[in-house]
Amino acid sequence: GSGGGGADADATEPEENVDANSDDNGDGDGDNDSDAAPSSRLTGTRRLVSLARPQMFYLWIGCLVLLIRLPFSLAIPHFVSSTLGALSRSDYAAAKTEILLLFVMGTVDAALDFWCVFLFGYANLRIVRGVQLDVFA
Repeated sequence: GSGGGGADADATEPEENVDANSDDNGDGDGDNDSDAAPSSRLTGTRRLVSLARPQMFYLWIGCLVLLIRLPFSLAIPHFVSSTLGALSRSDYAAAKTEILLLFVMGTVDAALDFWCVFLFGYANLRIVRGVQLDVFA
């Protein structure tokens, strides 16, 4: 069509000049990251575990409390359902018992939940403090 044939040639020039050293994933670092990703991921995981190692006591205790808490947490919907079933049958004595059990299970669950949040939060703060001391000290 038009007399601007030179402009069309300039538009295709970057496509023709492909760098032979370019990487496959386009992140601009010049390497092929297919082999580097798993090793860097493992290196990062090892570093994270080494940073958390001083807090392993709090993390293990938090996991133990979490496992103890789980049955109490899962029992709550059962007691709600049992309470509603007893009320639908007009069995108020059974409903009263179910409500009492629901209160006990909920209280234990809440107390153990507090300790889970406290222990994991405490470990988190100490890990972050350790990282800050390593970076800024």
